[in-house]
Amino acid sequence: MGTRIKSYSSQSKKLSTAVRELYALYRMQQGGEHRQRAEAMVGKLRHAENDIEREYAIKLRNLDMLDIGAGQMLGQMAYFSRSNRVIGIDLDVIAQGFEPLQYLLMLRVNGIRRTFKTVARKLLGYDRRFRRAMMEKLGVDSLPRFKVFQMDAGHMAFSPTSFDVVYSFAVFHHVLSPGLAIDQIVRVLRPGGVAYISFQLYTCATGALDYAGESREQGELRWWSHLRPQFSEQTNSQSALNKLRLEEWQQLFRARMPEVRFMLFRNESPDLESYAGQLRARGELTQYSFEELLTHRVVALWKK
Repeated sequence: MGTRIKSYSSQSKKLSTAVRELYALYRMQQGGEHRQRAEAMVGKLRHAENDIEREYAIKLRNLDMLDIGAGQMLGQMAYFSRSNRVIGIDLDVIAQGFEPLQYLLMLRVNGIRRTFKTVARKLLGYDRRFRRAMMEKLGVDSLPRFKVFQMDAGHMAFSPTSFDVVYSFAVFHHVLSPGLAIDQIVRVLRPGGVAYISFQLYTCATGALDYAGESREQGELRWWSHLRPQFSEQTNSQSALNKLRLEEWQQLFRARMPEVRFMLFRNESPDLESYAGQLRARGELTQYSFEELLTHRVVALWKK
């Protein structure tokens, strides 16, 4: 999400990158990745639900909820809509089903690469299998048609105090004007409402989101290549990133959400801290703290 820009998934990329993405999609289809993704998503959302209940004694039942950056698969909305009224927004047009007008609009708004990838994913049956996997994990026989608006998080059209909960996962590191989006969250939340904003930190080992894996060292992804000048030109970020550091994020949220709480999650790789220490001993990455180098994900949690 951003401020009147193309979504990060709609930006043009090299043809070679698009080909790799389609091949990866085919491999995921063959390897049953849809089941793993559904399991991981449900686990992540249960943790978020538990965090809100633990911190604020609020059960997510019969509430009005807003999903910022709902995404093409709508898995988050599927999870929370079982017991709540959920609306989603995204800079992309989110096509549900096979209505031709949706794809014409997607082509105009999202561009040919995003539209082609979406159509290919649906024709391969990946969306259908992921939906079924989500239904199995959630113990439901069907999922509704979701209400998703093509909308900028920094310029929401909703009335003030419209929602009890506003949440977002893996989106805010793409927002080029995150202060505007945070202001909008504060505006649309009801008194007593909760915001749960989870995003990846740019200074983490894979903060450039170089999914194509073109930046490599000894056959492995080169950690922190985007922060190391000798390798930065070989790093190919696959999306727009605001590149904010941990302290900048904290200042941004605290200025708008008094008493906001932060939860920091480290990368699970066991060798990462040792490798960071080796690099710093060689004089690299010394301008970054261990905390921001090793923190992979940040959650901002706030009650209005």
